[in-house]
Amino acid sequence: MPHTIFDAIPPATIRAVVFDCDGLLVDSESAWTRVQTELYAGFGVEFTQQHKREILGRSASAALAAIEGHLDRRGDGAALWGEVTKLFEKEAERGHAEMPGAIAMVRRCAAVVPVGVASSADPRHLDSNVESLGLGDVLRVRVNGESVERLKPAPDPYLLACKRLGVDPRDAVAFEDSATGAASAMAAGLRVIAVPTVPGTIDDAAWVAESLRDADVVAWAEQLRAG
Repeated sequence: MPHTIFDAIPPATIRAVVFDCDGLLVDSESAWTRVQTELYAGFGVEFTQQHKREILGRSASAALAAIEGHLDRRGDGAALWGEVTKLFEKEAERGHAEMPGAIAMVRRCAAVVPVGVASSADPRHLDSNVESLGLGDVLRVRVNGESVERLKPAPDPYLLACKRLGVDPRDAVAFEDSATGAASAMAAGLRVIAVPTVPGTIDDAAWVAESLRDADVVAWAEQLRAG
């Protein structure tokens, strides 16, 4: 990895920023972890970090396929999904907290370049999260799980986000918290600043930080210039 974030991603070359949402802007991943832990326990299986790595950032169908394998319940996807949805809706009623520094980072970037969000979540879930953060006015470009046929790790979500923002993907940066999302962004041609939900799960990124409050990342964002 380059010595500084400024070497990895010169701010003057960036014309847009695209954010993931779950696990990056909102702390929904902790809710998912509680749901998954409860679900697995019901089948007598301890939910582990390895299980989390194999689910994190995947589309609903891909995550469910992994869960079927973990629980040795092949073919029971519909029933499992119903249980997962029921448990998560209970968690979602409590609301999701902001990830540290998320609102400030989005607004800092939006002050100088176009910004958007690219997520595998369904439209209702994504809109709810964006609005709960009070970012509906700046995150108007929203690619959700129904916007494209191929979800992350395919490049389609980020390609569409950049198209709607009117920028070449090579001139954009993605903020991601999962290896699946980072792979999607890089396949589309964006450079990636990774803030892993599970430490150590993203190695292939232009820059890896511990949080959106990271001093280097904040300093980088303050150097962005509108193109």
